Amino acid sequence: MSMSVANRASVHRTLRLSLLLLVLLPGVAQSQSGSWGARGISRQFLVRGNQVIAVDGRGVASYDVSDASHVRRISAIQRDDESLSGALLGTSELAVLTRGGIDRYGLAADGALTLRSELPLTGYSAIFGDGRLLAGVGTNELTLWRPVDEGLETIGQFATDGTVNAVAFHGDALYVGIEGVATYVYRIGGSAEPIAVIATNARGLAVSGNVLYAAASVNGLVAYDISNDAAPRELARLDAGAVNLQSIAVAGTRVFATEGGNVIQIYDVSSGLPVRVATLHEPVTAIAASGTRLFVAGSIVDRYGLALETGAPLRVFDTSTLAAPKLAGDYRDLAGPVSGVATDGSLAYVVDPPFFRVFDISKTAAPRLLASLEVAGIQDRVRIHGTTALIYGRGDVNVIDITNPYAPRSITTYESSGIPPSSASMAGDELVEGNPASGFHVVDFRHYTPSAQIGGLKGHYWEVVARDNAAYLFEIGGIRVLDLSNRADVQIVKNLQLAGRAAELIDATETHPELLLVYSPTGMQLFTLANRLDPIMSGSLHYPQGGSFAASGNTAWFALPGTIDEIDITNPAHPSVTPTLMRTTAPMQIAAAGRKIVVADRYSLRIYGPDTAAPAPPPPPKRRAAGRQ
Repeated sequence: MSMSVANRASVHRTLRLSLLLLVLLPGVAQSQSGSWGARGISRQFLVRGNQVIAVDGRGVASYDVSDASHVRRISAIQRDDESLSGALLGTSELAVLTRGGIDRYGLAADGALTLRSELPLTGYSAIFGDGRLLAGVGTNELTLWRPVDEGLETIGQFATDGTVNAVAFHGDALYVGIEGVATYVYRIGGSAEPIAVIATNARGLAVSGNVLYAAASVNGLVAYDISNDAAPRELARLDAGAVNLQSIAVAGTRVFATEGGNVIQIYDVSSGLPVRVATLHEPVTAIAASGTRLFVAGSIVDRYGLALETGAPLRVFDTSTLAAPKLAGDYRDLAGPVSGVATDGSLAYVVDPPFFRVFDISKTAAPRLLASLEVAGIQDRVRIHGTTALIYGRGDVNVIDITNPYAPRSITTYESSGIPPSSASMAGDELVEGNPASGFHVVDFRHYTPSAQIGGLKGHYWEVVARDNAAYLFEIGGIRVLDLSNRADVQIVKNLQLAGRAAELIDATETHPELLLVYSPTGMQLFTLANRLDPIMSGSLHYPQGGSFAASGNTAWFALPGTIDEIDITNPAHPSVTPTLMRTTAPMQIAAAGRKIVVADRYSLRIYGPDTAAPAPPPPPKRRAAGRQ
């Protein structure tokens, strides 16, 4: 019996998972999970007739665009592993690359999607296809597959000395754009050596007939005659030095190239040579074209490169008049991303731009939205301190009164004149804020309108946590321990030589004093705070970057894309790790109270743990005084 590499890996993965389930079955049986607000953030479009398939991070979705004024979502499938890119396989199948491997979907005539198989092929950043074959971009290597049954058969591999930006198929030739190097042409089924080299740094590639179009960064739009793949011939080079093109889509004589995440340059090639006829200002991450229709989706990116979503995973433009494209319709959904979360165990406080939301999560499997407050200039992360929620991260702090969680109220927004990454905490009744540009600030928002700085320090900071008269301020190469007894005269009482990135304060328990958890480039460090102004290193664990920590009592949790680890900190000198079956897609912030864990998972809010006490009911409405109209 023979089996493709992908199928063997799938069987092994199933066996490993079965064994893990047997070991962890008691814990699995007791676990509960829930989610709210699943939405996609489109990163790639594939077009099949009047259907657009979106690889959208949470998984994949299909849309009916036969009537552009009434775009309809046909189906959407959510996966635990974040989806990265995709390719059509023939006319009835779809391959989607995720962080965990390659998923294969059936694509019905009506656009309905059905998950058929999961192939655990990791180490790839993108896939490309031509309907017959798939090309997977690995580290310094491009792998070519032929779909077979439910697996993939490797038919070729090509060394790539650099980052692969784009791949395009043309018959039995493969065009590969290498960042900062060139575009190489390989013969499918031939030697691993290129048959031709094009001196173009292509960020995006697209083929139309025997013409290759390259979005060549600052070198503009370049067109090549590729009727002879072994000898590509340059036809035209347009807009060099005037644009910075990143990706490209072609439909007949219409060429669309993106730049800067919010501009689409439109070219007419009906004369045989490209001519720029229009510039469309539109958020654009995903782009595709078919006939006279242009399909677009993108994020609103601020000057610091931080994104907010538009709430439109698909927008359709009519380009019948190429020089004057018109919006024909779009599909509306939740925006997001779900970027911040805090919890007291029964309530979850969530940043879901442009809204600050409050959920009853007492029943884990059935989260219930209690309130939504639209916040102008909302930031990314959230912390709660008693009856106050602080939303921070981009240089400002939104201060929200959550005394009544059914009706949260905006108190103020402190504008620090700073930049991200920034942080905020509470020291007693005062707000403390730190950022890399304007320094550290102690802010009184209760007695001053607008809020006023009453103390601070110069410096370049990105994290601060505080409690009462002690604060821990993170800068390059170290952590400053601050005495805030006199808010107007902040004193540095100790410097810790640790390049911390994030932190959390953990309440004392019967087995350990108050703790400071620090997330640094080397992992997790725990400091005991028997004396808050004299943190003492206790224990540590190695952890990769790109995750998020939360802690409650004797337990900490660490979330990375894919999984959550549970860490026993009963003895801070000897923390121990247990993997869990709790899944995440792209965690942005994790929070915990008791055994209740909540995750701001970019594409949705996730809740894990046992049911908890229901929150107090809303206060009764105030009764009008007798005789008042």
